[in-house]
Amino acid sequence: MVKLTRTAETSSILHGREADNAYGTAVTANKDFGLIQNFTPDENFNVTPNHALGARNAQQSPSGQFNASWSMDVHFQHGRLVEYSLGAVSHNTTSSDTAHTFTERDTVPSFTLEDGYNHTSGDVLRKYTGMKVNELTFSMSVGGVLSMNASGFGKTVVNSTTAQASVIDNLVKLTFGLAELKMDSDVFEEVQSFDLTITNNLTQTFGLGSNLVAQLPEGSRTYTGSFAMSFKDNTEYEYFLGGTAPTGSGPDAKTLTLTVTNGIALGSGLRKFLVVLTNAKLGTSSKPVPIGGGQLVQTFNFTAESLSSLVTTDDISEANW
Repeated sequence: MVKLTRTAETSSILHGREADNAYGTAVTANKDFGLIQNFTPDENFNVTPNHALGARNAQQSPSGQFNASWSMDVHFQHGRLVEYSLGAVSHNTTSSDTAHTFTERDTVPSFTLEDGYNHTSGDVLRKYTGMKVNELTFSMSVGGVLSMNASGFGKTVVNSTTAQASVIDNLVKLTFGLAELKMDSDVFEEVQSFDLTITNNLTQTFGLGSNLVAQLPEGSRTYTGSFAMSFKDNTEYEYFLGGTAPTGSGPDAKTLTLTVTNGIALGSGLRKFLVVLTNAKLGTSSKPVPIGGGQLVQTFNFTAESLSSLVTTDDISEANW
């Protein structure tokens, strides 16, 4: 019998939030992440060939720790991945629009993920448990849409032959034409691109008696990113210098805000992404000057100490979250 080659059109990536204090305990996975462009699981048994005096060939090949890592690229529709990155979320509904407010928590939740292929000739399913987000990056550039890249680790995986049908939301994507980036009250002009990465610095811990991850404790949380914009004057460069020349105190600490909407009022179909970072500082600056003229673009990298606000608005009620 010729085996069926699986295609992306038959795939389904679904998730479900695992209970706190029950790391790695499987739950029902029936929620989507957004419009997934790519999902890449990567598992490693860390098999190590052992050699011995008297022979060139390996004598044994014991397995080591089982490492399950993953990454995905998603066109943003809602913020379920954000909850897994920051830890907590609350909901407030106005008419049919629900604002989801995400807040930092010392521990981030784990989730069960189903990587399935649903087909009339037979299903294939890999069910991962104990998944956590280590890094979540938001990005947007001229001509594009708000996107996310998430990566992290998991505990284990189980194969089966019953996959669920895919779940695809019809929420609109957020495009560059209704995006705004500013520091304090200074709205930047002709921004070319922006990215923000939240890093949880997870650590895989193991113990005697099992080759599976025991826990994924969180380390220091960091907020880093960059933006590129047309070069017009020295305003942003002086934020970087801390004045008209480098100062002893270094770059100015600012509030950095990115807002992306669909241009509709709250209660009438608003779709929105808002992130506000506090004590953001521009750490590096570059401004290439190419031969041939054309648009000059300056790029700044930044770090921020904390998150003041991260709110997404869509039509997903708290009950359906």
